[in-house]
Amino acid sequence: MMALFTFRFQSPLSLGTMFVRLNGGDFWSWAERDSDRWGEYISSRCLPEFAEPEYAMLKIIPDEGCYDLNVKYESDSRDAEARFRSLRETLVDRLLPRLEAQNVQELDDEYH
Repeated sequence: MMALFTFRFQSPLSLGTMFVRLNGGDFWSWAERDSDRWGEYISSRCLPEFAEPEYAMLKIIPDEGCYDLNVKYESDSRDAEARFRSLRETLVDRLLPRLEAQNVQELDDEYH
């Protein structure tokens, strides 16, 4: 199974504050990144919870007055659907609230 989607949201927090909040708790290890394509963003490989043979990558990218939380999940395991639901629930119930996310939209057909 492979899933790609984006949560678009607004937040009063800066990207730097999000980075500190996410690294200061139970949300995996996050890294500050910079690319020609997206500019500054933060990302997490969701380790060790989603280690090989699973793959989960999160990116939070500023985008015109809002943020995009890009999610990529891949697994061939029998429980992939349940593991994916668990990841998604963690994002909705815990990660987005920690980022003070507002006006959250799920964009199934958009991924950077």
